Amino acid sequence: MKTITMLLLFCSFFCSVLMAQSEAPIPIKTNIHAVKLHLQGAEVMRKTSIPLKEGRNHLVFTNLSPKLYEQTIQVATNKAVKVISVTSKQNFIERRQATPKIKRLNDSLDILRDAIDLLENERGSYEEEQALLKQNRSMKSSQQNLTVTELEKMSEFYRKRNFEINKNITRLTKRITTLSRQVFDYKLQLYELNADRRAMAEIYLVVEAATAAKTDFDLRYVVSDAGWAAIYDLEASNFGSTIDLAYRALTYNNTGVDWNDVELTLSTGDPLQSMLQPTLNVWNLTGSSSYQINTIANIDISVNNNAPIQQQIIQPNNYYELSKTDEIKAILGKDYSETIDYNTAEFERYRNNQPDIPNMVTATLEVPEFNADFKIKKPYTIPSDRKPYSVDIKQFELPATYKHYAVPKLDKDAFLLAQVVGWEDLDLVSGPINIYNNKKYIGQSRLSIDNLSDTLSVSLGRDPNVVLSRKKVKGSSKKVFLGTSKKATIAYDIVVRNNHSKPINIEILDQVPISSDKDVVITVDEKSNAAYDEKTGVLSWNLTIPSTQNKALTFGFSIKYPKDKQVKIEYKKSRTMEQMRYF
Repeated sequence: MKTITMLLLFCSFFCSVLMAQSEAPIPIKTNIHAVKLHLQGAEVMRKTSIPLKEGRNHLVFTNLSPKLYEQTIQVATNKAVKVISVTSKQNFIERRQATPKIKRLNDSLDILRDAIDLLENERGSYEEEQALLKQNRSMKSSQQNLTVTELEKMSEFYRKRNFEINKNITRLTKRITTLSRQVFDYKLQLYELNADRRAMAEIYLVVEAATAAKTDFDLRYVVSDAGWAAIYDLEASNFGSTIDLAYRALTYNNTGVDWNDVELTLSTGDPLQSMLQPTLNVWNLTGSSSYQINTIANIDISVNNNAPIQQQIIQPNNYYELSKTDEIKAILGKDYSETIDYNTAEFERYRNNQPDIPNMVTATLEVPEFNADFKIKKPYTIPSDRKPYSVDIKQFELPATYKHYAVPKLDKDAFLLAQVVGWEDLDLVSGPINIYNNKKYIGQSRLSIDNLSDTLSVSLGRDPNVVLSRKKVKGSSKKVFLGTSKKATIAYDIVVRNNHSKPINIEILDQVPISSDKDVVITVDEKSNAAYDEKTGVLSWNLTIPSTQNKALTFGFSIKYPKDKQVKIEYKKSRTMEQMRYF
């Protein structure tokens, strides 16, 4: 009896262990409340409160991005709960849930596919009938001696019936083509919505609770295929004391999960930082001095207790380098047909408006020396659709001075430059700048933080109130024979007029030729107090011109060379060609 009792107790204990091990985890649905978006990659944060029973609890966080890195998962809870294990898996059964708009598009696609199948079946019947008519006509002609009247009747019958069949085949083919193009437009919309039903990730959590209680959990992890790129709007007004610089980010999310009204922080740091202490490398001024980070798109990570995270860089393919046909095949999949022309207006709109996301984020980025985080004041929604969404970071008002710049040899207009100081202390990231002058778009430049200068010069476009002229001095071009040599001279007059109501500072550049031939000697005869660089031949003047006044400059040079040589002196431009003048 005692033996039976012991066996029953053992079986009961063994069954309880098996039940505990096979206990179904409790599914936990959470919302993303905050995202720290890095230049490449994002740290996702979720919060929830879960009622726990005393003892061991099995939990599963569902509907997570399939692009999360298991090694980056962090779970925080109170001291009364002990985390036993954390693992992640891909759920291929419960796939990404479709939005109402995606469901409507898929339903419309099913209707269109059914309609196309019916039309193709009808067209196939006509094609079979046509083949049967041809076969019967040839058999009847070979087996019977037909009279002329019978032959005429048979020919008329076949002609009329064949005409009807061809007419119906043409009608059906046109209708199939129209519906197939509609299928393509719908699938294109689904593609833009990132509507593929991909497998979603799940995080399995086993915790030990000291007491039954409702417990708060903080879950965070890093995902790939998301990021941001800097872009700037610079607004200036002529001769204003300050310039407005709007710091913006173009963000994108292709993680498979929408970010709805999340607390957003933009960071220049690396989300997959090593756990080892930092080490200094050689500071080589002949190389790049910018801090470099690696892309985490499609990275394989391996971790052990004694080694840092290792990153294997796999550059993402640039989808937009595909041909039109390859793009169409990628979008349509099994619905593609070689006989259909899919070049619809919707497809052209898509190609023309599609941003070049792969070029927006590159493998090497210029970022501030120290990581900077920008907490965005208001919540943002960034859908998982691969499209860029603009996020305002900060507005800056920077002190500025102005000067004009002109190269009258190449362009008869003067350009207004704004010289901005203080920008190097703003934790900026290299990126394009949209430039506006008095609300008018001037063009686009680029801000590079790899520039060691503390002054940023920005062109604000042509200034019509500064007028320049450059003319050759009459009678200055002449040749003189000096024994076995020739000597040629030439001179130019430059006149600058300031039509502004205040003085201007202007830098003017011109040049004289230089020679690497020791037999060709160049002498500067006149330069009107210009700074002269003998290595490049560049003449530069820095002038202050009072309001409504002119400034005249003259420069000239001589060239002495052997008389048996031809020397290129100047260019004469015409509308059709550029002619070289020789002396």
